[in-house]
Amino acid sequence: MSVDSTVTSPVLNTGWLYENSLRVILANQAPTGAIIASPNFGQYGYSWFRDGAFIALALADTGRPETIEAARRFHGWVNATIRRYRDLALNAIAKVKAGQTLDPVTDVLHCRYTVDGEPSQDDWVPFQIDGFGTWLYVLAEYCQRLEPAQAATELAGYSDAIVLLVDYLGALWQTPNYDCWEEHGDKIATSTLAALYGGLSRVADLAAYRPGDGVLENAATTAKNTAKDIKAYILAKGTVLDPVSAQRYLTKYCGGADPGELAGAVDSNLLWAAVPYGLWPVDDPLITTTVEKILRDLVASGQPDGTAGAHRYARDSYFGGGEWLLLTAWLAVVRLDQGDTAGAKALLGWIERQASPDGDMPEQTFEHMNRPDMLNHWIETWGEVANPLVWSHASYVTLVNRLRSAGLLD
Repeated sequence: MSVDSTVTSPVLNTGWLYENSLRVILANQAPTGAIIASPNFGQYGYSWFRDGAFIALALADTGRPETIEAARRFHGWVNATIRRYRDLALNAIAKVKAGQTLDPVTDVLHCRYTVDGEPSQDDWVPFQIDGFGTWLYVLAEYCQRLEPAQAATELAGYSDAIVLLVDYLGALWQTPNYDCWEEHGDKIATSTLAALYGGLSRVADLAAYRPGDGVLENAATTAKNTAKDIKAYILAKGTVLDPVSAQRYLTKYCGGADPGELAGAVDSNLLWAAVPYGLWPVDDPLITTTVEKILRDLVASGQPDGTAGAHRYARDSYFGGGEWLLLTAWLAVVRLDQGDTAGAKALLGWIERQASPDGDMPEQTFEHMNRPDMLNHWIETWGEVANPLVWSHASYVTLVNRLRSAGLLD
């Protein structure tokens, strides 16, 4: 591991926290390339495709040789893991095409694995498909940071996994499955569909590195058509009218199931529909209205002023339903892209103030909770909240990278 060890300070300034975040990320990558979610929280001792892909995105964005190499090793681990369970994916595709019901434990690719590529052995149902779309998206972003010839060489061993995922996601995207928070497996989460769109829409970019690979080129065409269908589905079933602005906004769940008490709710993970997945630009009315509702419903101050972070969703009670650092970072990224540089920097400051004295960044903090009565329940059940959460550190790195690219930080 090589990070800038010269950045030292008794105060937790941005330069020090950035370098420390890279240290935390790299220290939690196994020799296999897998990146665990948290080193000291028992439930998070696995590598998720989604979390890991977001982490790999931050590593590639940093652009240093050691972080690019770490991203390469993560992508290699994902590629090997998907190919290892190829028969399982093919069986799921066949069952869906035959109109058969999938068993959400035994019939599907898992969403999290040990660092050695073994499926997790816990009580969490593993049917969660957003990570596969996120990985395809991030793989394309990674390749953009390489010389084209190098990208072509590295992708030579990836075609089988890419084609398999295009077919898998094409068959399963309308099947209810667990969202990115491991919840509500009877519903279709808009953020999941956004992740699938983001990844499938980038398969053509991957195929462009391998001209003449007819199988991959055909997969790119299939992926493009599926992405188009997903976007139309979201517009038809994943938006409602906001009575405040009289504009439509994205909802937490769409299609395939009655959202019940969550009807019309937003989730901060909807930010990803704009950045990074790119379903709509940040200035599209659908996105601006969604962001405004997220600020009203999920940020205690109602604005990106640095006095509060972003909740997951209004009824969240996990560890009391606190404010999540990784979501606050992505809110800041979106605000930056929308031209609100003051808001982005204010949210950066809020994140930095949540770090422990040794620079660790937790999953969530508790100044503003949806359900304070549930905090002790979760502490008694699983122990203190995950700290550090590697995804929190990675999202912070992404935000700092974006602010630096915009010339707003040294």
